[in-house]
Amino acid sequence: MKPTSILLLMLLFLTSFFVFSFGSEPSAGPMNSVCLDAGGPGFLYSLSYERLLPYGFALRGGASFISPWGSTITTIPLSLIFFLGRNNHKAEFSSGITYFYTTNSDPPSYSSMFVPTWGVGYRYQPTGKRYFLRCGLSSFLFPGLEFGSGGWFQNSWQFMPWIYLGAGFRF
Repeated sequence: MKPTSILLLMLLFLTSFFVFSFGSEPSAGPMNSVCLDAGGPGFLYSLSYERLLPYGFALRGGASFISPWGSTITTIPLSLIFFLGRNNHKAEFSSGITYFYTTNSDPPSYSSMFVPTWGVGYRYQPTGKRYFLRCGLSSFLFPGLEFGSGGWFQNSWQFMPWIYLGAGFRF
């Protein structure tokens, strides 16, 4: 097993340990939010809906759509988030999957894939206010493709770190 694979497995294990070992009380106040992120699991940007769950967890789903140079890229990120911290300052730990769908007009073609994502970030959410700000580091695990005698085949996974910055509103 490659050293990077071992490192990724250890990071996943440690993240899982923190997620399931520590918990906070269910939060009071608005349980829903919308957020606009630059970067993150939506790739270039995403508009997301988030639902707070008991014990510091949240589910997030979003979408983004861009159309550069005759191509169209649609992403749908889905994540489970764990918050650690109290009051205004919280750490975010996320794990999820992003669906990528791309089309090209010349020549006409399309492709789609599911890409695993992980993230670690910071959230500033003032007590009694409805807005929040967030930033952090997200990552994608893309399949590495090569062309061989039998056509395209997967030979490895490509790790891609990706930053994010976002602002949202709770309701």
